Amino acid sequence: MDMGGPARRRPVAWRRAVAVLLAGAVAVGAVGVLLVVVPGMVVEHDLAGASVAAQDG
Repeated sequence: MDMGGPARRRPVAWRRAVAVLLAGAVAVGAVGVLLVVVPGMVVEHDLAGASVAAQDG
């Protein structure tokens, strides 16, 4: 065993896994915003603050 040699580094696969998980979380958040927040903003803009009455069926 060579104790005087350069220190061996452990594989950094866990860093890649954490980066992938964080990127996935950001992607899921972005899709959530696109599916929840943006349509509400579009409807609010189209209605210009007017209300829509419910129709009897």
